[in-house]
Formats: sequence, C-alpha cells, structure tokens
Amino acid sequence: MDRQRLIVVSNRQPYEHRWESDQLVCTRTEGGVTAALDPVLRRHGGTWVAWGSGSADQDVVGSDMCVEVPPESPAYWLHRVWLTPDEIKGGYLGYANQVLVAAVPYHVGPHQLSESVLAGLPIGDAPFC
Repeated sequence: MDRQRLIVVSNRQPYEHRWESDQLVCTRTEGGVTAALDPVLRRHGGTWVAWGSGSADQDVVGSDMCVEVPPESPAYWLHRVWLTPDEIKGGYLGYANQVLVAAVPYHVGPHQLSESVLAGLPIGDAPFC
C-alpha cells in the first residue's frame, strides 16, 4: 500500500479498536467524514491521520503508530495520534465541539472564545503538527 497517494486528517478515526470481554474488536465509526472518505481510501489507498480514541488502539499499532485498515481487507494506513486528557477536554471537546461545530455552519463575523477554551488549545506544539 502506498502511504503517499492520499492523506486525510480528521479529529475522529474511521476505525476504532477496543476490548470486549478479552476479545479485540475493530469497528467502523459513524459519521459523515468516515462515510464519505473511507470508501475513497479503500479504493485508492493512502493514510488517514486521526486521534486514537479506542481502548485498544494503542495495542494494535506498530512503532510508527500505524495500523492497516479495514481489518478484513487492508487497503490503507490509519496513523493514530495520542492526545492527553487536557488536550481532549480543551481542544477536542472544547474548541472543536463548542466553537467550530457551532460557529462554522452559521456564523459570519468575529466569534468570542472563552478563556477556558483558549487555554485548552494545543497551539504550536500539537503532536500532529
């Protein structure tokens, strides 16, 4: 598989690994980006970069933090990025969900960011920059 053909970067991953009763389970996640781009990467290959949020995600990646997906017929690479609890709270749950999701579709003009949201942004030294 060619890791350079297409690169997708998103906050959520298209596949999540978790443990269920000592059994490793991999499921496709729900969402519009996954629904739109997973079939494209399955057909053309590439790399998807996203936050590894599953309870077993770290258990299945190699030293390069990548795993081939989908598990039943590997077609592209999923490169996982690990976030700290503070980054999840401030960046993902704070800025991304409170500002971007709420403001982008409807808001035109300046937007006021709360101090707590600004404090949680991993600006400059984010692990995926």
